[in-house]
Amino acid sequence: MTAPRPVAPLLLTLLASLAACDATSTTPKPAPAPVAQAPAPAPTPAPTTPAEPVKKPLPTTAADWTGGASAAPARLDVGSVSFAVPAGWLPRPPSSSMRLAEVVIPAVAPAQPSSTPAYTPETDALVAFFRLGGTVEDNIARWAASVTGPDGKQATPQVTVREVAGLKVHDVRLDGTYLDGMPGGQRTSREGWGFRAAIIETGMPMTFVRLTGPKPLVESNASAWEEMLSGMKTK
Repeated sequence: MTAPRPVAPLLLTLLASLAACDATSTTPKPAPAPVAQAPAPAPTPAPTTPAEPVKKPLPTTAADWTGGASAAPARLDVGSVSFAVPAGWLPRPPSSSMRLAEVVIPAVAPAQPSSTPAYTPETDALVAFFRLGGTVEDNIARWAASVTGPDGKQATPQVTVREVAGLKVHDVRLDGTYLDGMPGGQRTSREGWGFRAAIIETGMPMTFVRLTGPKPLVESNASAWEEMLSGMKTK
């Protein structure tokens, strides 16, 4: 007959196993690590419109060219001499390759400044600077042939001679109906015009300054014309 197994050791083993299970089931699990979030994107700056540069008006009068009415007048270089531009006269690019410079004398001052002021022959006057060959007498005769007096005959030029800046200057005056345009090309008859010119003996070719336009406008600018010629300087 087999002897019975002691109960106490078995019971102790069972209790120990149960205690181990309870300890395992009650151990807290570590909390999951927080998920890192991507940083919010920086706000996109609103588009900015670049400031427009301040636009200065283009020069039109002598005061504009030099920065103010109290400044010295602007000067035009014409070959070996230069001239001060009277106030209110508007320099512009030459309209012909034969001319070194042009200046418009407007009947009415323009509302807006421009580097290429408009020229209207019917109302405005024009000063042209150029150099040509030929003798003084030949050029005066050619100009006189372009002007007809009130009697319908060729006008007689009034010529005076003086010295400016050490150079001999021949002043020429004609009035009447002027044939405007290049010799040999299309020409327009301008009735009641004034013609003023200066032939400056700067050597060959000589330097010429010619003012043409409606006679009242030419005469109203006589003092400015004289001031420009008498202020001529050599370079």
